[in-house]
Amino acid sequence: MNIIKKFFGSSPRDELIMIPLGKLFLVRSIQSPKGESECLYNDVVASIRRTSLLHNYQLVLNKAYEEGNDLSDDEELTGNDYSELEDVNNEEWSFLIDQNLQFDKLYEDNSWQITWNDLNGDPGDKFHFICDESVDETLVDQFMQTLYKCQYERKYKKDSSTVSLDSLKEFIVKHETAFESDDAKGASENQEKDEDDEEEFHDVIDDDEEFFNSQILKGNELYTVTGDLRLYDPNDSVFKLKAADAIVRIVSPKAFTYYLNVKNTDLLIKIDSDLNPVFNFEHTSFIFSDLSSSKPASWLIKFRSYDDLSQFQSQLMKYLWETLNQSEWLPKQNADKDYMIEAFQAMDIDSSEEDEKDEERDESEEYESEDESDTDRAGTSIRRREVKGFSDDDQDYNDYDPSLKKQPKRANLHNINKELKVGIKNDRSYVSRGDKLGVFKTTDDGLQFYTAIENLKTIKGKELAPQKMMLHEGDKAMIIQDPTQQDTLYKMDLEYGKVVEEWRGREDLDLEDFGPTTKYATISGEPTFLGVSEESMFKLDPRLSGDKLVKSEFNVYRKNPKFTALATTENGYVAVGSATGEIRLYNRVGINAKTQLPGLGEPIIGIDLSNDGRWILATCKTYLLLVDTKVKGDNSGSYYTKSYGKDNKPHPKILQLAPEHVAFIKMQTGAGLSFTKAHFNNGLDSKAQTIVSSTGPYLVSWSLRKLQKGDSHPYLIKKYDSKVIADNFKFGTDKDIILATTDDVTMVNKKSFKKPTKDSIVSTAF
Repeated sequence: MNIIKKFFGSSPRDELIMIPLGKLFLVRSIQSPKGESECLYNDVVASIRRTSLLHNYQLVLNKAYEEGNDLSDDEELTGNDYSELEDVNNEEWSFLIDQNLQFDKLYEDNSWQITWNDLNGDPGDKFHFICDESVDETLVDQFMQTLYKCQYERKYKKDSSTVSLDSLKEFIVKHETAFESDDAKGASENQEKDEDDEEEFHDVIDDDEEFFNSQILKGNELYTVTGDLRLYDPNDSVFKLKAADAIVRIVSPKAFTYYLNVKNTDLLIKIDSDLNPVFNFEHTSFIFSDLSSSKPASWLIKFRSYDDLSQFQSQLMKYLWETLNQSEWLPKQNADKDYMIEAFQAMDIDSSEEDEKDEERDESEEYESEDESDTDRAGTSIRRREVKGFSDDDQDYNDYDPSLKKQPKRANLHNINKELKVGIKNDRSYVSRGDKLGVFKTTDDGLQFYTAIENLKTIKGKELAPQKMMLHEGDKAMIIQDPTQQDTLYKMDLEYGKVVEEWRGREDLDLEDFGPTTKYATISGEPTFLGVSEESMFKLDPRLSGDKLVKSEFNVYRKNPKFTALATTENGYVAVGSATGEIRLYNRVGINAKTQLPGLGEPIIGIDLSNDGRWILATCKTYLLLVDTKVKGDNSGSYYTKSYGKDNKPHPKILQLAPEHVAFIKMQTGAGLSFTKAHFNNGLDSKAQTIVSSTGPYLVSWSLRKLQKGDSHPYLIKKYDSKVIADNFKFGTDKDIILATTDDVTMVNKKSFKKPTKDSIVSTAF
């Protein structure tokens, strides 16, 4: 059993996937005499489970209970209105998953909904499971895909582990576009009308699409070049020729909106962050993603010469920047354009003799393993370790937390896991989930549940739901922020398990991020820490009265830089990222930046630094940015301590997934890339060697050594059953990674990561 689910609520062993919270409605048709709709339950957990019969599955709905609550008599269902629902102890309803239920997904009123037919009700009656707003679309898509696979297995009596998405299309509901005809009309008449309406509807769609595309193609033609167009074939793993000597165009139908088009083909793709551009100068090729259609694809354009590709890259980067920034690229920004172009090229690193020795040692410890037995040994998730230490009948565990022994029903599932913090001094990891904090300890054998801090409240008794957290004072305390009050921080004593101090800053300073004054300041018990708002940077000292601001280390920018994230080195140098993608480097707080790096368009959502500050790792939605700040040539000093000319900037490198892998991921999850905050491995005497981040259900690791060598395949992946919320290395090693998914906490060895291929990206059945 999953220990995080034991902590927050149990889950059956045959459960395939779960949506933690929603509301269940019965929505009746207009013709029904019983009314329009009825809320059956406000708090429901939806899950898909296996049955005792092969290839048969159930959609199960459980009422989600608060701790100590019981189902009251007046909540029990009576009568025959919902005979389709199987009543299990008055709190579990189940539906046999069959094609006749016609499962569908809708988005209304800021919430995702899953609907299906009420076969025992009046014609047109449907059940609506309305997901809580906290439920991510990726999880809903995974839930729907599981429903489609269950229907496939029931219909064809076959395993769905290798079934393609095309084979599941028959189970996707086609939305009606015309009003339903009167019930008095015959079934054949209805069918004919529906077919006519559907044809008319698709004709309208086709006409609209053709008109839309024609308007784009009539836009200003900004650039043309000739090349061969190739499409990636996932079955043969090669790019196959689609059009030779094709004319490649960049067109603009309106200001700051640009499209890539290949003349005399259907290829028309908006130039934006989903393009995922890759430039391969060795083969004079440009590779990119098309995620706009129901069939995500990866394309390649082979250019005639190096110069053709170079000029095309320069133009494309300019228009991509203008799209993301919605402003004109000015001639004075050409140095920034060079920086942007360099970010998409291989790194040019001067390795020292010491670095080369480290690389040789790393080579001998290459972590990729294709042996399944190695993979099995590598993972040490809580779910797998429950057999040894945390079974349902474990008396020590129940004695340790008596409330769990008294409460066998589902706990409060109003929230999914939100944040993860890995301890430095005490080998503990902390996971926030609503008003709870799960504590886990790392041992030589893996990750183990330690305790739960529940019912977090402010000093005044208001419920507290941590979203941002920072370990403090030798890992004995936690500084937390509730997203509903960004101007307030709370200090929680981890030994007592309660909030002991509350610090409210200035009302005009909403904290966007906060962190230690030096990378490992928490070890020393340093009480002060740093913070940023959108337009200011400052040091906070809890010992001061009032707003806690250290006035001598407080700097407000006249032009709002839109700060979003900060990080520090072991010497106290600071890097701050912004919503414009810019990065500023400081040698101390309270002064202007010594170096400002141009933004590449996407907002920075997280930032990390190597111990010495040489490496900057910024996280954006669709890529990571790795920056080498080593000053080369005859110049000495540091970009943190000295300002250099605009033509002397650190060396950037975009870390992105290959377009063909992005297409696989989009086909599998239905969603594009969305990276979590990336981290270097960290330790007091360690060097940055490995990077970890995640997107959707995929954990991704990059080898810094491979990146420095210009390796074309510098990353490995590992797929999970649900979305990865946060991840980081165990302190002091780059071998073990601790991660939190929506409903689980796990530690995994990087030997279990795989090369990204169709088999490793596309999931097995469940």
